[in-house]
Amino acid sequence: MTNVATPDKKFERLETAVTIARRSLNVHRQTRNKRLAAWLGTHYSDRGAERRTPINLLQMASGIYLRQLAGGNPRVMVNTEVQALQPAADDLRLAGDVLLNQINFIDTIRRVVMEGFFGAGIIKTGINASKSVEIGGYLHDVGQPFADPVSLDNFVFDVTAKRWEQVTFAGDYYRVPLSQVKESDLPGGKKKVIKELQPNEKRYIIEEGGDESTEVLGGFESAAQEEYIDHVELLDLWLPIENMFITVAVGENSWKVIREIEWEGPEGGPYDMLSLQEVPDNILPMPPAAAWEDMHNLCNSILNKLGDQADRMKNVAVFPRGAEGDADAITNTPDGGVVEMDSPNSAKEMRWGGPDQMLMAMFIQVKDIFSWSAGNLDTLGGLSPMADTLGQESILDSNSSKMIDDMRDRTVGFTQKVVKKLLWWMWTDPLISLPITKRVEGTNATISSSFDASSREGDLLDYSIEINPYSFRYRTPAGQLQKLRTITQEMILPLYPLMEAKGITFKLDEYFKKVADYSDLPELADLIEYMDPAMEQENQKQPVSEGSDKPAITSRTNTRISQSTGGTRTGRDTAMFQQLVGGSPQTSANPNKG
Repeated sequence: MTNVATPDKKFERLETAVTIARRSLNVHRQTRNKRLAAWLGTHYSDRGAERRTPINLLQMASGIYLRQLAGGNPRVMVNTEVQALQPAADDLRLAGDVLLNQINFIDTIRRVVMEGFFGAGIIKTGINASKSVEIGGYLHDVGQPFADPVSLDNFVFDVTAKRWEQVTFAGDYYRVPLSQVKESDLPGGKKKVIKELQPNEKRYIIEEGGDESTEVLGGFESAAQEEYIDHVELLDLWLPIENMFITVAVGENSWKVIREIEWEGPEGGPYDMLSLQEVPDNILPMPPAAAWEDMHNLCNSILNKLGDQADRMKNVAVFPRGAEGDADAITNTPDGGVVEMDSPNSAKEMRWGGPDQMLMAMFIQVKDIFSWSAGNLDTLGGLSPMADTLGQESILDSNSSKMIDDMRDRTVGFTQKVVKKLLWWMWTDPLISLPITKRVEGTNATISSSFDASSREGDLLDYSIEINPYSFRYRTPAGQLQKLRTITQEMILPLYPLMEAKGITFKLDEYFKKVADYSDLPELADLIEYMDPAMEQENQKQPVSEGSDKPAITSRTNTRISQSTGGTRTGRDTAMFQQLVGGSPQTSANPNKG
């Protein structure tokens, strides 16, 4: 190909490699956009699915998996083998949680996981090195670490590498207001080149003759011609072999390198990719939606055909010739009315068309196969019971969760790598200052403090930084209440005599407050009145009545919980399937059994 002339001669070969790599990624961007269009359906914009999507299985599956993989805000865990550094480790943990909340990290993770369903989830980490301008949005404070999702449309990397550790370059394209670039005073920036920068128009075509970006699915491409503020398109490139980081202004005919610095960030560079399912000898992963797409399309194709058949179905009254009077009489008689006819037996109602029973049976089977192939979505999403008893349902739920355990482990490991980089930037920033609240050991008192350069002790390598994997899971108030009851009944109450001997008390008032909060029952506070401590001591001095040392009467109730009548959804579908294909439903204690 003909190379574009570049003012920076030493980057000519790099520009050619980047251009070829971006064009090579067209096929992956196209398939990703196709899946996203199917996921959107037909009612978001005019750029969504090509056909009606009566049952959006892609949207249902991705929503269920998203809740399973990124349901809660991740919490940092910091440990150290050096006992003297334990207080500093606690401060680092608290500061890490504060930082993740400030940059809205959970939303970034959720967006990246969603990207991972359809293509590749990519995050870019760094620190806003501008001295005065918040580049990248209002969540990018000056001097603050950031973690941003990167769309596959904007990402480019060395496609000749088989593993991420082998890439010779990786980068992302982005647009920022031109005034911010000129006022940013970036470290390593070339002021003369930056001063001469000109705005350029937003493009929805990734490359000349290439594919459209995902943004066109929103139908807003015409608005890009009238941007309120002048913007410029930039490209950040990380060069691991040279240990360099450059920023390029992307023009119509050439690159203009506006920044060239040595990479002084954490090992592994600024980019991380979430791979929910790896492909041998390929960096880009296999997205789950690629395995779901065909079943989604087949199911909707069948349902659309059934809908067309239902639209064509007709119920028509037929009469023999000469019975026009009877036909008019029936036509003009309202529902429930009385009509006089000469030949009532000659009139018949006939039906033409209608949904095909075999096709309906196939739809039921395809829908169930989709749920099965996606890891039993009915159980994962709580869509319907799949067993006859609570115990059997719990076993199914436990087994179905194993289908996504690998994805959850990959998501936690990926997030842990990103958080380590964020904490690296936070640790090395001499101007960092984050407010933290520390609890005074052995009391309920808290003190306000801050994490800054003086809080650092030892080296970052002295600390083990992890993510609490359970913090990712979605926690309902009902679930939290059940956990509270279980811990109280199975741990606190049996150990309470030992706790009393150690001087440990059970805060019953706090227990009821938690119960009221999780139950959304503030009226509970009106039912409980706490005794004054002086009165409580007076009551304790009163003599114990005779026979009070006898054990309290206890009772135990065994409750068997079964599902409501009608069986499970799978059982009902099986019975309907057998009826549709001409068979009779088998009688069985368990409708799931063939």
